[in-house]
Amino acid sequence: VAHPQEPHHPSEKPVIHCHKCGEPCKGEVLRVQARHFHIKCFTCK
Repeated sequence: VAHPQEPHHPSEKPVIHCHKCGEPCKGEVLRVQARHFHIKCFTCK
């Protein structure tokens, strides 16, 4: 089944989502262990 709204191109990087807000990460991203965060979303516990 084709999904025209989600074209798959093997050369494209997979989308990384923020672990806190769930939005796609673009630009500067923090990675802590295996989790990614927007800089504005990351807070220490």
